[in-house]
Amino acid sequence: MNPSSFDLLIGIDRSDSRLDIATCDPVTGQSAAHTVSTDPAALRGWFERQRAALPSHAHVAVAFEQPATNLLVFFSQFAGVTLYPLNPAAVRSYCKSFALSGAHTDTTDAAMIARYLAHYHSHLRAHPARSGDLEELDRLNQSRRDLVDERTALINRLQATLKLYYPQALKLLSDDLYRPMDCAFLLKWPSLQALQKVKPATLRAFWHGHGSRSEALLSRRLALIAEALPLTNDPHRIEPLILEVRLLAEELLLVDKHLKRYEASIAAVAARFEDFAFFQALPGAGPVFAARLLAVFGADRELWGTAEDVLRLSGVAPVTQQSGGKRVVHRRHHAPAFLHQTLVEWAGESWQHSAWAKAFYHYQKARNKPYYSIMRMLAYKWIRILFRAWKDRVPYDEARYLQCLLKSNSPLCAYLGA
Repeated sequence: MNPSSFDLLIGIDRSDSRLDIATCDPVTGQSAAHTVSTDPAALRGWFERQRAALPSHAHVAVAFEQPATNLLVFFSQFAGVTLYPLNPAAVRSYCKSFALSGAHTDTTDAAMIARYLAHYHSHLRAHPARSGDLEELDRLNQSRRDLVDERTALINRLQATLKLYYPQALKLLSDDLYRPMDCAFLLKWPSLQALQKVKPATLRAFWHGHGSRSEALLSRRLALIAEALPLTNDPHRIEPLILEVRLLAEELLLVDKHLKRYEASIAAVAARFEDFAFFQALPGAGPVFAARLLAVFGADRELWGTAEDVLRLSGVAPVTQQSGGKRVVHRRHHAPAFLHQTLVEWAGESWQHSAWAKAFYHYQKARNKPYYSIMRMLAYKWIRILFRAWKDRVPYDEARYLQCLLKSNSPLCAYLGA
């Protein structure tokens, strides 16, 4: 589709309180400048007036610098609208080619974005139009991951606080510290002084009630409590730290509660897709990565033209820069963070469940490659394999891939079974 295929081109430069908008007729070249409030009612009214002046079933292209999630959400609800989130660095370079001094205003920026869209449309990737279910799944996946990161930060803070006055708790509890048993323990006995006042029978009943029934483990815990000496008995130091530990324990319980809600919602939405079974069967995918991979690939086989499209957009494919006799290959730094994270993190899990992926890991490790470089390389191979299987609607077959490696006498064969 070229610019003349659209009935209207729209370039938007946004700020917190207003949108500077340039509209352009791709046939006549006639343009106009508008200023609209970011209030949804004002924006909807303006856009509906623009559409009313166009033929029925008109096609509109809208371009703006990313990130602009609010604009994506707003314009995605209209049929016949194609969205182009643009790289701000690319737009800025384009603007500077017309104003070497760097002079610009919001109005001129909007006009430049519209012009950029008109001139370089064929080189730009439109924001994919995806189903509501897929958008919901993607948002749930991202929110769940943000909550996991929040939990990790709380755990790190809790560990640091306990080390200041109650290091014994770190030996009595699990390494995770977010489990309900761990949080309940700290809420009941937030200091060693409080813990040593409790009868062993009470502690046994507590651990039994939370499913910890190993007698050997219980004996070690009780012995540690009986022999422990406090780091300090100064109440002026201990009391503020007790308040902090109780706060963190309650926050961890709340985060855990909402994580379970997110995971239940993710499972319910993912189950609506026939392709979910395909991703669940992948090595190391499980319910979490299966849902995240499903959100990446989707159900529309026309969404991605080639595996290279996925590799480039996700930032997994490296960048080659060559000038004269100099050639440099490096990782991509500009890519959707969550998309990149999904593919690389799943690669990090897959090598513990896939024979060839494990062989690949050990092969690259023997060549002194850093861990995360290996994971990006492994993700690169996985995407090419998955894309073909997904495109052909054929389940991934580990045995078949191993046979291909043996037939081609791949260097990975020496590391199979490592």
